[in-house]
Amino acid sequence: MQKKGDLVYFDPPYQPVSATANFTSYTTKNFTYDDLTRLADLCLKLDSKGCNVLLSNSNSKEVAEIFSKNPWKILKINANRSINSNSKKRTGHFELLIKNY
Repeated sequence: MQKKGDLVYFDPPYQPVSATANFTSYTTKNFTYDDLTRLADLCLKLDSKGCNVLLSNSNSKEVAEIFSKNPWKILKINANRSINSNSKKRTGHFELLIKNY
């Protein structure tokens, strides 16, 4: 059971940002928008217990909206991709780090 001061990190399947950048599943089930909202609710419960919560996800409108209110702080970070047939397109990508501390 998590307690005050614990650090909890979530790295769920990222929300799609384009038709080709849409990996949302590590299993046969997709990680949907509803799953993301349930995760946000869990993060709030952990925050209310005094846990430090850190979450990474895509730089998508949906993620930014869900975590746009207190206690969340959103950091936009550069995240180059090592997989792309065109090496010039491996840069210029961003991810969001979301935290409550």
